[in-house]
Amino acid sequence: AAEERARTMEAALDEAKQRSYQNEEERESMAEMAEGQLSQAIGEMQIKHDGELRRVRDESKRHAASIEELQKRIEDDIVVSAKLNTEYDIEKKKHEAAKESAKVQSEALGRAQESVITLEARLRSAEARIDTVRGELT
Repeated sequence: AAEERARTMEAALDEAKQRSYQNEEERESMAEMAEGQLSQAIGEMQIKHDGELRRVRDESKRHAASIEELQKRIEDDIVVSAKLNTEYDIEKKKHEAAKESAKVQSEALGRAQESVITLEARLRSAEARIDTVRGELT
């Protein structure tokens, strides 16, 4: 009877060991499956992240190109503005010189008119004297 019990216990122990090995294999299988799913999920996230990173880099390049274009336009506008300011200054100086010249010419014309008036008065005076002398001669 003790032998029978020992064999029964041995069989139960073997069966328990067998179940333990099966459970361990199932756990390992489940762990491998979980690792595979985790690895796949990480891979999918990496692909998504890489795509997003590529999109952001492309967008960054486009923005950089836009910024460079705007900087070039600003530099061109600065050059044009400087040229226009220079032309404006030149034209302003020409205008001031023309105003000054017109003023000088106007003053000269005024003096010439005064001179003409004085000469006309002297001419009339001389003609009057000539008439007086003629009258005395006749």
